[in-house]
Amino acid sequence: MKKLYFVVFMVSLVAFVFEGCSVFNGKYPKEVRIRVESSPQGMVFSGTYGNTDVMSYVEGDTTPQEYVTELKRKNDMVGGTFCKVSSGKWKFTVKLFVNGKLEREGNTSKPSSCISLEYTDINPSL
Repeated sequence: MKKLYFVVFMVSLVAFVFEGCSVFNGKYPKEVRIRVESSPQGMVFSGTYGNTDVMSYVEGDTTPQEYVTELKRKNDMVGGTFCKVSSGKWKFTVKLFVNGKLEREGNTSKPSSCISLEYTDINPSL
């Protein structure tokens, strides 16, 4: 299941890279922080995060954690997919910040579930 989310995320990255757009707002690079939290803290998760150029994999990290990447150019995309490893119905939250502003947030309490977040400047409202 984790591999499926990773494949979906990578296909989305490729689609955004090759999609043209005339809208351009802001200067680059833009700092992106992805924060993974839980209630209670200290729960185990794994996942992937990054931008169009570089993806990183984390395995067995515990909450809370924060990962940093960047939007390098207009057609870049950032995001991540994080999956619960610890069992139970604890609250799992992933937040994506661009230059300090919260742009995306997802949460779940379902056991063995994942959260995927993506962001691009091509159409930030997606």
